[in-house]
Formats: sequence, C-alpha cells, structure tokens
Amino acid sequence: MNIIKILNQLTIKRVLFTWTLLVVIFSVILIYSALNSLHRFSINQKNLIKEVFPLENNIGKISFVITNYQILQDNMINAKSVAEVESFRDKSKYKEIFDKSIDSFKKIDLSEINGFVKTLEKQFLKFTTIDNTLGLKRFEILDNFRSLNEYSLEIDKLINLIEVDGETIYGKLNLYEMKVKKEIKKAINQSDKEKLFAESSKLYEGYLSTLRESSNSIRIEAINLSALSSILLMEENKDNLVSIKDNKIKSRYTIIKNSLDKLKVHEITKISEDLSEVSERLNNNFTKLMSILLEGEESTYNLKIKSIVLKEEFNALMHSSNETINFINEVLNNIEQYSKLKVDTSLQETSIIVMNSRFVLFISGGVIIFFIIAVGFLVIKRIIGPLNKTINALNQISKGYLKTSVGYDRNDEIGILVNDLNKMTTSLYDIVAKVKGHANEISDISNEMLESSELMLNGANQQTENSKLIFNISEDLSASTTVVMENISSVTSSIERTAQLAKDGEEVVNSSLIEIREISDSVKESEDIINKLSEYSNKIGAVTNVIKDVVDRTNLLSLNAAIEAARAGKYGRGFAIVADEVKSLAEKTILSTVEINKTIKQIQSEVKKSASSMIIVSDKVTQGVNFSQKAGASLRDIVKDVENLHEMIKQIAFSSIEMSTVTHKIKKHINNISDVSNETFKRSERISQMASYFNELSTNLKEMVEHFKL
Repeated sequence: MNIIKILNQLTIKRVLFTWTLLVVIFSVILIYSALNSLHRFSINQKNLIKEVFPLENNIGKISFVITNYQILQDNMINAKSVAEVESFRDKSKYKEIFDKSIDSFKKIDLSEINGFVKTLEKQFLKFTTIDNTLGLKRFEILDNFRSLNEYSLEIDKLINLIEVDGETIYGKLNLYEMKVKKEIKKAINQSDKEKLFAESSKLYEGYLSTLRESSNSIRIEAINLSALSSILLMEENKDNLVSIKDNKIKSRYTIIKNSLDKLKVHEITKISEDLSEVSERLNNNFTKLMSILLEGEESTYNLKIKSIVLKEEFNALMHSSNETINFINEVLNNIEQYSKLKVDTSLQETSIIVMNSRFVLFISGGVIIFFIIAVGFLVIKRIIGPLNKTINALNQISKGYLKTSVGYDRNDEIGILVNDLNKMTTSLYDIVAKVKGHANEISDISNEMLESSELMLNGANQQTENSKLIFNISEDLSASTTVVMENISSVTSSIERTAQLAKDGEEVVNSSLIEIREISDSVKESEDIINKLSEYSNKIGAVTNVIKDVVDRTNLLSLNAAIEAARAGKYGRGFAIVADEVKSLAEKTILSTVEINKTIKQIQSEVKKSASSMIIVSDKVTQGVNFSQKAGASLRDIVKDVENLHEMIKQIAFSSIEMSTVTHKIKKHINNISDVSNETFKRSERISQMASYFNELSTNLKEMVEHFKL
C-alpha cells in the first residue's frame, strides 16, 4: 500500500522511468545468462576447430600422400628402363608432407589418437622400406630382362647361321651329286669303265646321301630350336621350363650333334674345302648355341629361372605393400571415425547449449511480457482514466457546450493538460460569441455579391455564344472558299491537260494525214506494179505457148530421126540414142511448160485479186484523208475554246484568292473577339464561383456559430 501511495505521488514520467529501469535490469541479467551460454558454445566450437579440423586436414594430406605413392609405385612397376625406375623412386616431397602431417597430429596431443599416429608412422616406414625394395627388385628384373634379350638376339643370330650353313652344305651336296652324275654319264658315253666304276662307288657307297640327310636335319632342327627358344623365353612356369630343357631342347641338341658327327665321320672335307670350312663353322656355332641355351650360370635357362624367381619375390613384395596400404587406410579410417565421433559429441553438447539458451530466452521473454503487462495496467489506471474524462469533456465542447469544464486535482502531466483545456474552453467561448455577431453581416453581403456575379456571368456567356456563332460562319465561309480554290485549281489542271491533249491530237492527225497520203501514193504505185505484173504474166504465157510449139516440133523431129535410124540399121544406133534423148528432153520440157502455165494462171488470178484489193484500199485511203482533215479542223476549234475557258478560270481563281484573304482577316478579328469574350466569361465564372463559395462559407460560418450554445 505504501508503494502504491508513493507511485500515486509520482508523475507519469517518473513512474514509467521506474518501471523501465526495472525491466532493463532484469533484461540485462537474462542477456548475461544467454551470453554465458553462447560463450560456452563458442568455446565448444573452438575446441572442435582446434581438434577435429586438423584431424580431417591431416587425414586428407596423408591420403593424398598414399595415393601419389601408389601412382609412382605403379609407374615404377610398369617402367621399361632403369632411368624411368629411378625417376619414379623419388618420393621426397610426399615424404615431407607425411612428416608434417604426423607432426601436426602430435601437436593435437589427444591420447585417443596417439596410438593411431604411432601405428600410422610405423606402417608408413614399413611401406617406404617395401617401396625401396620394390625399386631394387625392379632394377634386377630389368637387368635380367636385358640379359635375356641379349641372349635371345644371340640365339637368333646363331640359329640363323646354323640354318644358313646347313642350307649351304645341303645345296653344295646337291651340286656335287649332279656333277658326279654328269661325269658318270660322260664315262658311259666314252666307255671308260674304270672311271665309271670309281665314280659310281663314290656315289653309291651311301656316304653322300648320309651327308645330305645330316645337313638337312641340321637345317630343320635349327628351325625347331628357334621356336623352342621363343617358347623358353615366354614360359613363366618352372616345371614347364625343366620339361622344355630336358625333353625338347636336349632331344634337338642330340639330333644336331649326331648329324654333325656324321659329317665328320664321312669326311665331308673330301668333297670340297668350302664344305670343310662351313662344317667347322657350323660345329662352332652349335657349340656356342648349346652353351647359351643349357650350360653355364648365365645361360638363357638360368636367366629365365632367375626371372621367374624375381617376379615371385616382386609379387610377394607387392602383396605386402598392398597389405600395408590397406592397414594405413584402416588406421586413417579409425582416425576419421574418431573425428566424426568428436563432431557428433560436440554437436550434442552444442544442441544442449542451444536448448538451454532457448529456455533462458523463453523465461526472459515471459518476464519482459509480464513487466509490459504491468506497465500497461499502470498506464491504464494512471493515464487512460483521466484521459477518458478529458475526452468526454471535449465531446461536449464539440457539440457546442462551451461552458463545460474538467475536474482534476493532480499535479502531473494530465493535470497540466486539463487546466490548459479549461482555459482554452473559456477563450473559445468569448471568440465564438464575437464571431456569431459578425456572421449575419457577412451572410447579407455575400448574397448581394452572388446576385451581381450571376448577372455578369449571363452577359459574358451571351457574348461568348454570339462570337462563337460568327466565328463558325466565318469558318464555313473560309472552308467554302478553300474548296472553291481547290476545285478551280483542279479544273485549271484538267483544262491545261485537255488543251495539251487537243494540241497533241492535232499533231497526231496531221502526222496521220501525211502518212495516209504517203500510203495512198504507195497504193497507186502498187496498183501500177500489179498491172505491169499482169502484162508480164501474159507475155510469159505467150512465151510458154511458143515453147510448147517448139517442143511439139522437136518431138516430131525425134520421131522422124528414130525412123531414119531404124532404116540405117546398126549404123543408125547412135543417132537413135540421140533421138531418144531429144524425145525425153522434149517430154520433160512439155511437163515443165504445163507447170509454168499452171503457175502463171495462179499468178494472174492472184494479181487480179490484188488489183481489186488495191482499188478498194485506194478508196479507203481517200476517205481516211478526208476524215483526218475534218478531225484536224475540229481539234483546232477545241484548242481555241479551251484556251478561252482557261483565261476565264484564271480570273475566277484570282477573285477567289482575294475573297479568301478577306475571309481570313474577318476570321482573325472574330477570333480575337472570341478570345476576349472567353476570357471575360472565364473571369465572370470565376467571380461567380468565388461569390458562391463566399456565400457558402458565410452560411457555414453562420451554421457553425449557431452550433455553439452561448
């Protein structure tokens, strides 16, 4: 109760300040609590960043190192030369990245991952050791492969030499056999029995065929050895290598050795010194070949065995390397799982902190809402009540009750407002009393002013209507004048075109008249030519008649000649032939004369028709000349009339131009009068509106003043 009394004695400003201060203090406390929760959230995030993010970063770096190690290792495994192996063995930059990542792991100093880090370091050391060993093994494999290639080339070379030498011996033996057979044949022809016996003994003792079979066997088995050496180089199984060595290669070796021994036993040197040299070279090459294939520590067989052993050791190292890589990846996965576990734990803690912060904010919001409601209740009680009284008093004043006053005995802001309102009501009462007295006088003056403005407006309106009527009449007159001018211009253009056309027509008629006269002269000339043509055709007819008579006489003469030739017998045969030719010519002439007469008759018929047509054309041309002369005279009369009409229209056009000028001047003056009338009307209308508005204001003022109850 004492607090309420104290609050009642305070002003509204102080009350609001007090409540606001309490709300601020409580809000600061709640905000501090929320900030504390956020601080714990920030520390948790920092720890997460400090521990987890380096873990993930280092895991990524180590994975990068292992991946690149594997790539370089694969390249080293597939390298084709020692230089390539050496270039792929250099992994120092990746080793440096791994060492830095391990140092970064150790700086994190988490007991949970220390064991993982030690294992990772140990396995990586094992992996690098295996990688170095793989490099050395790759060196040995390449060196062994190089030796095998060298031996392979040497084997191919020796086998080719053996094959060539065997082919040489075989060929020379064939030549020797042919030579011996030739000598035997020669001895038979010469009946040298002793020589025949000696050569036959040499040939058929069996030793020549044995030598040839041995040389052919050497050549064939050399080819087989070439195939076996290729199989030996490609084989990757030890047991198969032993089988190839002991069974196949040795059996070929035995065959070739026996063949070489046969060459020695049968004394191939007796046949030729060249064969002796070839046989010796063949034996030496075969000894070298067997040494490379089967004998000695560095033979092809032993190198191939060593190659298989190296590959097995290399594959074992690769298997160990892959196991180490898998183990390293497993350790990295364990570290990554630990990192994920830390992240999940941190997220759970963060979620709890966020929930606590939400709870604190919810509580703080509820308390602030409570304080706002309390302040609102206080405002309603301390402010709204007195304000409602003041509003009621103002409603009474608005209805015209100016004697209304508000009772309020406090010294706060509302009390000051109420006192000022009471003073304003008293002053307003005095002002309204004075205004009410002057409102009646203003109303009478405004009524008189309104009547005068209406009379002025009616006069201005009538003047405007009259000026508009005159203006419209002048507009119509101007438009009519313009139409007349346009019609006159159009008629003038038409008349000018008509006059020009009439002149052109006169010139055309004159030209036509000249042409028709020329045609008439041409027709007369054509008529004379046709008459002459008729005379010529008649003369040609007379000539053809003469030709016909000559032909008849010629025909008669040919007949007489034929009779005389018949009388003359064999002496008149030539004359008879001439008579026949003359008769034939006469017959052809008769036929041609008949055709000429027929053609001449047709020409005479057509000439007669042409003569008749030319007479008709001559008459028509004469009529055309007469008509053209009449048309020319008519066109000259039209040109004169059109020129007279053109002069009259020019005079009318000049008068229309003067009339249009006068009409424009009248229109301009009427337009000026209309503008002045419109301006007068607008001002009169404005004065009338102002008078009406002033009258309305005076009426409203009077009504408003009547509203107040004095």
